[in-house]
Amino acid sequence: MARLVLYRGKWCAAVQTPDGIRRTSLRTSDRATAERRLADATKRPDTAEIAEAVAAHLVRCEGKASLPAMKYAWAALKPSFGALRIDQITPERCLIYRRTRKRQGVSDGTIIKELAFLRSAVKRTANGASARFEMPASPPPTERWITEDEAEALMGELADSHLRLFTILALTTAARSGAILDLTWDRVDMARRQIALGPPQEGRKRRAVRDFDAAASVELASSRHMAAPWLPAIPQRRAHPRRLRGSSARWPLVRRVCAHRCGLR
Repeated sequence: MARLVLYRGKWCAAVQTPDGIRRTSLRTSDRATAERRLADATKRPDTAEIAEAVAAHLVRCEGKASLPAMKYAWAALKPSFGALRIDQITPERCLIYRRTRKRQGVSDGTIIKELAFLRSAVKRTANGASARFEMPASPPPTERWITEDEAEALMGELADSHLRLFTILALTTAARSGAILDLTWDRVDMARRQIALGPPQEGRKRRAVRDFDAAASVELASSRHMAAPWLPAIPQRRAHPRRLRGSSARWPLVRRVCAHRCGLR
């Protein structure tokens, strides 16, 4: 254990060795400064490795739908961070990683997701606070507003009633896809042409209520004859015991094909 000794007007860190006392100068004559420098010199480094923290995090996330994306992110991060300790994550290393990924043609949005995964993995460790991250600035959102002619062309390509109703409700209500997929008949008011998005909320928070037009009313009416608590004409993205299985597997492909046919990019 090192101790402070004053030697020739300067404080030193003295350690007893088999060959005698070994002194290391702290280059100051002020005791308070010497005590701080001694504490810094004798502090044990954070021995927790990033690879161990990530491995434990992946085990905790076993069974989650996002697990493949996490593994993909770690495959990109591992060459730069896999051999480091948690305390060696610094803004400078994050900047070097960003430059490396940019040379590989990766966008800032993807780099942010990868570094966010790493931050989430190490913050759960005992020494997670020692890591210092520097994230790229978030890129502006990508927006594509379609015209009425493009919307009509898209609807003309959607002969499948499942995809047609989903697209009509999306264009009419501007709701998130999850809100449309979770929609039930008890939240559709055909008389007032209104849809209550989201399940009933407790407290003062109110559900969003959206109006729908005549086209959506016709499509909903034509689908109402199928007796099911969940809207049967909407493609399902995940299994549910009370839902009727739809065409979620082919929806992304059909969406891209229809968009290409009507000139949408």
